[in-house]
This record gives sequence, structure tokens and C-alpha cells, in this order.
Amino acid sequence: MRHIEGALALVSCISHLFYEKCSFSDESRCAIRSVMKEIREAIVQIAERVTIADLCERSRKPNQEPLDVVDFVI
Repeated sequence: MRHIEGALALVSCISHLFYEKCSFSDESRCAIRSVMKEIREAIVQIAERVTIADLCERSRKPNQEPLDVVDFVI
């Protein structure tokens, strides 16, 4: 699934393919960027394991539960 979607990052300063510098002068010290980077990695983990076959199966069963519940605490 990851290969058929666009940018996975919620903000452009952490995107691998669509990177744009943000307004914060020192990205390495930006707390928001740090959290957004963790969120992006969680999205990547899920997107990399979902296949086209999984998507087809889910479209046949629209009320199906997610593959795994991700417990992400910020």
C-alpha cells in the first residue's frame, strides 16, 4: 500500500520524498517535528505491511476491524 500512496508525513519537514524546511530555525530541537517523525514511522510500519490483497479483502468487508490496534501515546 505504501507504494501507491503519496506523502506519508503529516508535515513536510519530516517527509522523505516531499521535504520542505519549516519555519523553526533548528529542526533537530523542534519538539513538534520529533513527535511528527514518530507518527510518520508508525504510519510507515502499517502501510508497509498492508498489501493490495488486504485492501481488496477490506473492501468486501467494510466493517472489519483493523489488522492490529496501534496504541500510540503522545
